[in-house]
Amino acid sequence: MLLNPQLQLNDVIEKAAERPVYIWGARHDGLGMLKALERSGVTPVGFIDNNPLLHNKTVMGKTVYRPADVVTTTTAAPKPFVFVASGYFADEISDECETRGLQQDTDYVVSTDLQYFNYQIDHAGYCNLRCISCAVANFSSHLPGGFMSAPTFEKVAQKIVKEDPFVGMLRLYDWGEPLLNPAFADILEITGQYGMLSVLSSNLNVIRNLDNVVKAKPTWFRVSNSGFGDNYELTHTGGRWETFYKNLLTLAETRAKYHPEMEIELFFHIYKHNRGDFPKMQALCDELGFILRYTHAYVFPLDHVESIIEGRPVNDMVKKTCDLLHLRVEDAVKLARMERERPCYFERFIRITWDLKMTQCINWYDPGLLLCDTDFIETPFQKIVALKRDMELCKRCKANALHRYCNVYGDNKLIHEIESVKVA
Repeated sequence: MLLNPQLQLNDVIEKAAERPVYIWGARHDGLGMLKALERSGVTPVGFIDNNPLLHNKTVMGKTVYRPADVVTTTTAAPKPFVFVASGYFADEISDECETRGLQQDTDYVVSTDLQYFNYQIDHAGYCNLRCISCAVANFSSHLPGGFMSAPTFEKVAQKIVKEDPFVGMLRLYDWGEPLLNPAFADILEITGQYGMLSVLSSNLNVIRNLDNVVKAKPTWFRVSNSGFGDNYELTHTGGRWETFYKNLLTLAETRAKYHPEMEIELFFHIYKHNRGDFPKMQALCDELGFILRYTHAYVFPLDHVESIIEGRPVNDMVKKTCDLLHLRVEDAVKLARMERERPCYFERFIRITWDLKMTQCINWYDPGLLLCDTDFIETPFQKIVALKRDMELCKRCKANALHRYCNVYGDNKLIHEIESVKVA
């Protein structure tokens, strides 16, 4: 695991000077890269992305292009300079850049060479749903619940921008529901004041303080979904379709009123029972001006996946989830093992809980898996780097190829190949 950025930003900016600059990856990492570059005086032309649903659309005011529209072996001088900012597929994109005639560090650079970590801040230590595929419901023990205050969050933001200055975006969610935190609007405003973008993910069954949250101008608002009507309620357990649907309409209206530039993504989880709902959700997204993304639903956290592949018993909620999966755990792990030598996107993540604990990984849940005994603010940055560099959990996870498990489920190419849903 490389945790020492080797390229100086000034050197990269010099190489990119007088050349059209593009960001390859129009999701969270790409958005953060855009903000970091703009903060450094670089104005990218647009995004590149392999997702056909995004082509010729705009994200944060920038057009999203097909790779072939920007980078070809016959591209006239000056060659574009590409910043690769993709979570799961940075290594694939790097290979594609090379195939298309770009040289690393000369014509393209990967975002992880410019920053240490991605930051997942779980400022809300509670969730209002009990989804059967999620650790909030299917795990027997938990860290204490609570909410991060705005003053505490500001100390976190100060430490990040001081010690990891190329960070352009914070993920303000994890296992908890961010809209439950009364201080969330203030947290969003502080994020912007420190020159970073904000990403949140919500089940949208509660819209407490939504006006103030949207007024605080979050960059990207993801809404998780697993079906239409009754199908939704089966796997977003405890949620109500009528409430969810009404809140989607309210979210669209609130965006139009206070922050039209905010990107809203509906993230569809593909199960056996809801595959036929996908066209309905696609039509609803088109109507509301939302981006539709999708993934195979999966058992989570990795603690349970490890138990399944090692033959240990799992609880009834995990079993029920397994019965509903369109892509079985065993099949996904088999595919993950075929790419076990590929890197782990998640080992560069720091998860900070509402009370400033740091967990070893965002994909494992056992409350005992803390990075250290001290909190994020008290812990010297170089100690965090050293602890993340040599974790036994990483070795154990990679031994079973579980570091590629989420990548398999999120692989849109696989979804298209096996026609898990019909994409218009």
